[in-house]
Amino acid sequence: MVYAGFWRRFGAYLVDVICITVLTSASWWINEQTRFGMLIWFLPGFLIGIWYHVHLVKRYGGTPGKLVLGVRIVKLDGTPVGYKEALLRYSPLLVLAAY
Repeated sequence: MVYAGFWRRFGAYLVDVICITVLTSASWWINEQTRFGMLIWFLPGFLIGIWYHVHLVKRYGGTPGKLVLGVRIVKLDGTPVGYKEALLRYSPLLVLAAY
């Protein structure tokens, strides 16, 4: 098993940011159109986050940015990540996004 270095991880992060920007733009537009934009966007945004950061990590071994740059998310012993591990990995972002 070969660990990905800083620049490969950073590049994967940038690709993910580009992918998520499209979805975030929709959220910004909805917020500009109505006072209840955050309330309207909460459930779809939550589900998209779970799909992107939990389901894709479990199913394919990483987010699109990681897959493009050949980085896989695995457990310490090299076995694939399950839903539990993927959800635990995403939980800090989920908590921070709530604020």
